[in-house]
Amino acid sequence: MLLSRLLGFVRDVLIAHLLGPGADAFLVVFRVPHFFRRLLAEGSLGIAHSVACSRIFAQQGALAVLGFSRHVWGMALLASLSLTGLLMLGAQPLLLLMAPGLGSFPEIAEQATGFLRICLLYLPLSVVCAVAYASRSATGDFIPQAYGSTLLNLAIISTTLAVFFLLHIDPTTSTYTAQRFLCFGIVAGGILQVLFSGGIPRGVRHIPFFHDGEAFAVVRKTPGLALGAAAHQLQVIAGTMIASFLAQGSISALYFAERLLELPLGLAGAAIGVAVLPKLAVQYQAEKHEDFSVTLGFGLRLSAFVSLPAAVGLLVLAHPLALLLFGHGAYEQATLGSISGCLAAYAPALPALCAARILLSAVALVEKDILEKPEGRAAGPSSDMAAGADAAGMRFVPAQVVLISLAVAVGAGIVCVPFMGVAGVALGSSLGAWCNVLLLVRQLRNRGVACPFRQNFRAFLMYALGALCMGRGIQGLLILFSPQGKIALAIFFSVTIVFCMIFWCGGWFFAGNSDLHGIITSLKKQIPERASSDTGLD
Repeated sequence: MLLSRLLGFVRDVLIAHLLGPGADAFLVVFRVPHFFRRLLAEGSLGIAHSVACSRIFAQQGALAVLGFSRHVWGMALLASLSLTGLLMLGAQPLLLLMAPGLGSFPEIAEQATGFLRICLLYLPLSVVCAVAYASRSATGDFIPQAYGSTLLNLAIISTTLAVFFLLHIDPTTSTYTAQRFLCFGIVAGGILQVLFSGGIPRGVRHIPFFHDGEAFAVVRKTPGLALGAAAHQLQVIAGTMIASFLAQGSISALYFAERLLELPLGLAGAAIGVAVLPKLAVQYQAEKHEDFSVTLGFGLRLSAFVSLPAAVGLLVLAHPLALLLFGHGAYEQATLGSISGCLAAYAPALPALCAARILLSAVALVEKDILEKPEGRAAGPSSDMAAGADAAGMRFVPAQVVLISLAVAVGAGIVCVPFMGVAGVALGSSLGAWCNVLLLVRQLRNRGVACPFRQNFRAFLMYALGALCMGRGIQGLLILFSPQGKIALAIFFSVTIVFCMIFWCGGWFFAGNSDLHGIITSLKKQIPERASSDTGLD
């Protein structure tokens, strides 16, 4: 996961160097495969499938998971191929929906439509990866999912370097050709992901997948759950729509600022969420609701432990970070103030985005339980709520959560734009992210699941105060050393990051922090547990 985020940095730096503020059209199109990957491989289909796989693995073992995954794979692939064909036919309206401001530039819109049709080929590939990732993570094998994004980034980086050095394409005169090659690089990355993930689930043959009721339920639930898993991505797309009406380079500024969140978000959000979900599934299936609540609280504390200092660091270092990573190449003469402003406005959203991933997994577990057992559970705090629930209506509650938080993000962004420019769009997204967290907590409580914020309030407060103190220290170092030039900035960042990690982890370790000890214990157990799981799969 860490390698993937670092390569994502390299990829975005190369794209900024190659295209600069003129990357708006390509970055609008690049949102589509990025959206599918987040929505399917790391989102709705992955969550729905992981919930079912975790339960099947606990009850029937690894072979049953493989058979179930084959059923889901067949249905999801057929649906995705049909959707891909429809989206290709409506590529131009889809593009103008995502960035209506491009309608004022017909030539750019026409080129971007061609880019979009190429990138839509990534959709069925992402479906294959989503099923493979979820079935393997349910049995304790997180390697394919952890390295999936790495392969995509490597493909795009290789394509970018080929444009530079092998094809000798000058992006200032051949922008269209350079962007087209990058689109093909995205598709190549999807093919690499499929090959590495294992592709078609193996181990079970000649099974009529359309006759599996539970697999059909997972695929049927995916569109509804997709909206619940896409809160941040929908807010990003809405922000892109607003930014398309602003000055050139606004879409690029939003994109590059949002991408700088990916490293801590990947570590605290996706990694902790994937690791916690199987344990939550087993505990809820066994009706161990107190243990479920404790595990949920532990996951949220780990998320805060990583995301709070990272958010403060991004806020304090927004401008020098943008200068170091993007202040070169095609961006050399362009102002970087829009990127740093967007990054500072996005930083407060990081803890909320990390927590939302874990909360959404818990909501998916409880939602599935209510839908399958509307008469109520035999025991547990959610029995009364489940007994009187309207299952058909509750299926769309996560969608309502997303729509409300999306409305908050868009409304706040529109209000802030006249005062802050494109950074106002990012600030609106941050407010929407926190609204999403509050609504997810409310949904869990409405289903009788205790969200242990009160019990963990002291830990959250201590992490927040510690992060603020560390941020003040970073500000002091900036004033003291005042690094000038790219080399000085790179050295400053390297030393500061290492120092902060030692200060943060070392301080809490000597303070006897239980969460840090829990992380260390989990890392020690990961290798033997993974080896055991792999043996079971073979």
